[in-house]
Amino acid sequence: MMKKLSMKIVSFLKHKSLKFNLILLFLSIEFSTSVAQNYSSVLPFFQDTALLNIKIVAPFESIISDDCKNPQNFQGSLIYFENGNERIIPVELKKRGKFRCNQENCSFPPLFIKFDKKKVKGSVFEGLNKIKLVNCCKIEDKKYETYVLKEYLVYRLFRQLSDTSFATRLLKVTYINSNQPENSMTRFAFAIEDDDDMAKRLNAKVIKASLVSTKDTDSSQRLLVEMFQYMIGNTDVSIPQSHNVEILITNPHQPLLVVPYDFDWSRMVNPPYAKPALEGKIKAQRQFLGECYSDTLLLSTARIFQKKEQNLLNTLRLFPYLSSKEKKVMEEHLINFYKNLDNQKTFFEVFKAPCHQ
Repeated sequence: MMKKLSMKIVSFLKHKSLKFNLILLFLSIEFSTSVAQNYSSVLPFFQDTALLNIKIVAPFESIISDDCKNPQNFQGSLIYFENGNERIIPVELKKRGKFRCNQENCSFPPLFIKFDKKKVKGSVFEGLNKIKLVNCCKIEDKKYETYVLKEYLVYRLFRQLSDTSFATRLLKVTYINSNQPENSMTRFAFAIEDDDDMAKRLNAKVIKASLVSTKDTDSSQRLLVEMFQYMIGNTDVSIPQSHNVEILITNPHQPLLVVPYDFDWSRMVNPPYAKPALEGKIKAQRQFLGECYSDTLLLSTARIFQKKEQNLLNTLRLFPYLSSKEKKVMEEHLINFYKNLDNQKTFFEVFKAPCHQ
């Protein structure tokens, strides 16, 4: 039913392009990156930013070797301590993702963790139906924790800029293979809000469409996403192809919203497996992948980043789980971005480039 509804909405949007006056978003009105509605809060699990230690017991050998195109659900247990007492929660686990799901690329895949809402009542997981778990790509190599922590921070950075984003929570996970319980491994990971929970929080629904016309999306919020991708040095994204973005609709009379995810191929994270998504581009380069925007919209969006500069820098500087060296690299990347914003000549060379193509 939802699939048919989504297709009808997309068809409607294709034949009736959404028009809105950009000028009203600026000048006397403060720029907003959210839909003009009262959003509900994120679930309590994601409101708490403290590191959560958990254990997951599951047949990980079977999960890892499972088919990425048609993954199965596997029974497992999630264990954590609350008020000094051990709690064991039954869960279902399933492989997810594309690149990182493939064993040729990553020895350990990202996962879905599904809960029974009745059995998590009264726990820190109360209200959750499902979460996405980002694990170390190569769990046997401890240095890959660095890339997990960096990607987690990138999600945190975007969350500082917009409520139209995924909530996350940092975890320390002990993975216990139920077939060989003596073999366990503990690594940093992080949980990502489920797509439907995120959309519900924004009074929206997720549209699963392979092709999206950018003219049907909210240009203000789209530019924020595109400028953010430029900030972190990420070219592994495409709004028209819905690649590494979720497309949300609030109602057929409002523009679509764009929510980015999967930042591991960005220059700011920079894992060994990352490749430049643009042919002929060097991975170290930034590339603005946006469209041609008015000077007014570009400058208003830039002001959002400038107002948040200290918040973003503090998010990196105050993070306790990365080495000073790694945080310094991320900080320098951010500072260089702000230099581009503050230099008018460079700013327009970068962000007006699509207008001259």
